Amino acid sequence: MYEIDHGFSTEPPCRRPIPADVLRGANAAAAMPPRSRKDDGGVHVTVASLGVPAPSTLREATAAMQWGVVAPRDVIALAADLIAAGTVTESLAALASLYPDATAPDVFSLSSRALVEAGGRPLDRDGEEVSILALRVACKGYLAGQLRLRVFFSWVHERVSHDGPDAAQPLVEFDDELDVRKASDLRNRPDAARLVAGFLTATQ
Repeated sequence: MYEIDHGFSTEPPCRRPIPADVLRGANAAAAMPPRSRKDDGGVHVTVASLGVPAPSTLREATAAMQWGVVAPRDVIALAADLIAAGTVTESLAALASLYPDATAPDVFSLSSRALVEAGGRPLDRDGEEVSILALRVACKGYLAGQLRLRVFFSWVHERVSHDGPDAAQPLVEFDDELDVRKASDLRNRPDAARLVAGFLTATQ
């Protein structure tokens, strides 16, 4: 699993079944009414969509903060949740004690140290890890109903682009497809939600 070794599975995504809980989120997102891409100017989600607090959740949230998907205060709150759940390290305690208006660099530094103290490794800011993890957080927010379809896929296209990680290209290409569809075709898009769910499964 990604959460364990921070790598990527070599098994083709199409051969791995999508977990039932992810499919439930995909079906719920597909049932959402279409909304205009002009309603929101960016992608912002809450850490509640990430699931049970864990070091892997902190890793994803920290990466997403680098992309502006979550706020520094959300990472601080997640650190407090981790401590409440029984994960206690010196840097994690320092992170949880930061003021809500702490800067992203300060939060990133303490979070990276907390990940190491928890047995992981620092986030790789020079490779694809941050982009993959940030996109995973945005995908979870989309499936949780926090993001509009056109806003989400337009953001993916802009931030990831056709030059980004291979695993994300189906999402980028789907935005190209949406550009040529009529607004009436954007209603109840189970294909969009299942594509997002498939990305989450492929990058576990």
